[in-house]
This record gives sequence, structure tokens and C-alpha cells, in this order.
Amino acid sequence: MSSNLAFKQQEKRSFRRVSDAIALEVCPEQDDRAVNMAERLPIHPTHVVSLSGSGMRFYHSEPYEVGERLQTAVRLFPSGQCLEVVAEVVNAGESPGATKTLRYFTGIAFRDMSEEDQKRLVAHLDGVAAKAFSGVVKLVK
Repeated sequence: MSSNLAFKQQEKRSFRRVSDAIALEVCPEQDDRAVNMAERLPIHPTHVVSLSGSGMRFYHSEPYEVGERLQTAVRLFPSGQCLEVVAEVVNAGESPGATKTLRYFTGIAFRDMSEEDQKRLVAHLDGVAAKAFSGVVKLVK
């Protein structure tokens, strides 16, 4: 296994992954819609995604190609915090039997995320996980 592949596999698993309801906007990085995307995000969740500190998987109405770079805007709930990040499509495909609005699945890896945004995202993920497990087990720090 090449050292680059080993690093990517380690990086992929270095953050907790949770299912979360977020507001999401995505478009190709060079698209005119990529400017000020966070300002256009709804104030309510639009997607349920699998989210981690290094990427996410979501269903969408538009197909994207592996390797394509996307401008991504996310609003987290209940805080309402917004994150904008450039991401790379790492897996994608069509979901058989899915609705028109959620026809394609896309997995992205965050590429240009500020350290501050990543810390806010990880804190959010920790909160979602703690809420999911509250009353079931005591989380140990």
C-alpha cells in the first residue's frame, strides 16, 4: 500500500461520522452560484447527510463526477452556524428507485476548510453524538 493511500485511509477515519439534518447548497467550484452561498442557505434543514470532520455523503438532484471540485455551504442546527468549504467528489452514483430530487448520491472530502471551521464542525459532531447517546451510555472524555 502506498504511503499516500495509507494516509488518506487514516485521515478518512480520524473523525466521528454522524447522521445529521443540515441546510446544504452545492455547485461546481467555478459556477457563478458559488459566490456567497451561505447567505442563501435556508434557516431549516434541507438534507439528512452522513457528516464527519473530513467530508460528507448526501443525496442530491444533480449528478457529480468523481474528482470534480464543489463549492459547498452548510448550515448546522440548532446553532445556525454556516460553513463554506471547497470539497472534492470522492464517490458518486445513481440511487435506483430514488425520487427525482434525491436521485444521486455524492461523497465529498473537504479540501479547503479553515482550522476554525473544522474545530466548529468537530464540536458540532461531538454534540450530535452526545445527544444521540444521552441516557444510553455515559461518554468518557
